[in-house]
Amino acid sequence: MEDDLSDTTADIQVRLIRRRQDMDQVWEAWERLADKQSNFFATLEWNRLWLGHWRSEATPLFFLFHQAGRPVALFPLILVKARQRGLMRRKLEILATPHLPEWLIDGPVGPIVTRWLDELISLGGWDVLRLGEVPAEMPGLAQFTALLDEKGFQWREDPVAGAPITAVDGDFEGFWGSRSRNLRKKVGKMWRHAEREGRLEFSVSRPSDDPEVWSRRVMDIAAHSWKAKEGSSLAQGPDLAFYPEALRLYLPRGQARFYMLSLGGMDIAYYLGFIWDGTFFNLKTDYRSDFSEFSPGIILLKPLMEHCFADPDIRRVNFLTELPFNVRWATEVQPLRDLTVAGRGLRAKAIWRAGNLRRALFGHSVPKSGDEGL
Repeated sequence: MEDDLSDTTADIQVRLIRRRQDMDQVWEAWERLADKQSNFFATLEWNRLWLGHWRSEATPLFFLFHQAGRPVALFPLILVKARQRGLMRRKLEILATPHLPEWLIDGPVGPIVTRWLDELISLGGWDVLRLGEVPAEMPGLAQFTALLDEKGFQWREDPVAGAPITAVDGDFEGFWGSRSRNLRKKVGKMWRHAEREGRLEFSVSRPSDDPEVWSRRVMDIAAHSWKAKEGSSLAQGPDLAFYPEALRLYLPRGQARFYMLSLGGMDIAYYLGFIWDGTFFNLKTDYRSDFSEFSPGIILLKPLMEHCFADPDIRRVNFLTELPFNVRWATEVQPLRDLTVAGRGLRAKAIWRAGNLRRALFGHSVPKSGDEGL
């Protein structure tokens, strides 16, 4: 941080980008600020792809902060409108939610967060601000919630499943020996069970590979998975176009990586992740449901982790989601939080009351996809 940046809000200039045709004005600042992060999902290219495929109907509301003539912060929000139980809800959220979003700040955090909240108040026109799955220790989060109290906002912070992380140091055998006996027994048992049906093969993508070939292999598994039955596989919705485009960009650079398990010549499970700043972000996984008896996703994790331990460019694996079988491989878990803030209008208050009533009646059984009424 340079010495000419002060800890006051007086000399911070803010620009709000609301139109897609004006987005080029933030890309250079975004790229500069993202270089200060260690999160792949904060990068400019990922978010540009996400905006084009997943947020094509949303309105961008990007708050760009300058101080002493250079960009010091960017809050890339979007406004999403949806009718819920008879009320039109206007929700603000971080663009690339929920992949561990982080505020892009390279300056004095307190004044910038203070100024951002002032801008949100002046903006108006929103009912709910939703910051989903943010790191509990993210710089500025404590200041932000203190300001919400100070200014009389209604808000709620809920703990969510954390992000399991494995430090990749030492040798794999030492790590594997430190895992629970039950895990080691189960992986060995399932591996032998699968081998009785055919030859098991483990393969890893390389930067020189054809991205289209890997896309086809993955989409074939996705189309035959249990996720396809519920409409959440990579072979459906915006993912069907998003991930092939992402692979064309990231695979030749060595920033995207596939781990694949095949049985008898047929691909049955995969993991897809992205490498950034020494971390392998293990983002997507799926398996063919007709091979579920072999627990292919679980047994694939062993050669995956062994490969990561052998890769000098990887210092840790971030599993992103606290699934039971992920936690068994982790050496730590990063706490995450969901932060929900109610706007100040009458409609926002009605939505907040309806959400609180629904929570009181149903508790945490309310589906997360509905933001629990908010």
